[in-house]
Amino acid sequence: MTESTESRGDTVRRQVLGPDSPPASSPATEAEAAFRALASREIWAGVWDRPGLDLATRRAITLAVLIALGRPEGLFAHARGALADGMTAEEIGEIVMHCGLYCGAPAADAAYRALRPLLTDAGAPGSVADADDA
Repeated sequence: MTESTESRGDTVRRQVLGPDSPPASSPATEAEAAFRALASREIWAGVWDRPGLDLATRRAITLAVLIALGRPEGLFAHARGALADGMTAEEIGEIVMHCGLYCGAPAADAAYRALRPLLTDAGAPGSVADADDA
């Protein structure tokens, strides 16, 4: 028996956002339920599960886009998943730095503020967590 596209989407979502990512809340309306099913099929099973780019590349692209668009909640969720899957806090910091030059300092500043709890907990070089250990 093959896995349904929506079920595959849910599996990929947990892989990308991490096993501890909160489940999507129950949809309040039929329209919201339909949108979530579409997102599961097209975003998670469709785009994230395509061949052609590895997961690390897709993660970096997604982090950069979320920084550029100023979406701190999505950025935090994707960065948490990236850290859980082996991306380092230093690599995430470099993505933010890179975006700062292409997207502008306000976008990078907002990203650093949104990611501060994750990056300090993960021991990013030069973080307050590192300074406390010195």
